[in-house]
Amino acid sequence: MNNKFPETWTDISIRSIMSQILVLKHKESKKLVIVGNTHLYWNPKYHIIALFHIHALCSKIQAVREVYQKQGEGVSVVICGGMNSQTTSLVHAYLTDGVVSQVSEEFLFSATICILYLLFCAAI
Repeated sequence: MNNKFPETWTDISIRSIMSQILVLKHKESKKLVIVGNTHLYWNPKYHIIALFHIHALCSKIQAVREVYQKQGEGVSVVICGGMNSQTTSLVHAYLTDGVVSQVSEEFLFSATICILYLLFCAAI
């Protein structure tokens, strides 16, 4: 473990992702809307956790959207909830631009730990 950020592993490992995804169909027009709702981790010291949470939600929404698109359906998406993010945050950049340009040593270390943790959880 990297002693520069010893609290990172503990902080990431106790955070669960709480999200809901709902597919709605308009009765008359039959148009579909996927609604994703979440409440992201609030601590700006560990903004990487919120970034991985929103990425996980967006990835799941995209998977659901692709199922309907393969059936020839047009699908709109709405993402809402408690983002606990400011316009300068990684979450805001990810949701508005689709990319994150802020990279620091702490970010890279936290990202590596998060990826390893997510892979571990997926393997269980």
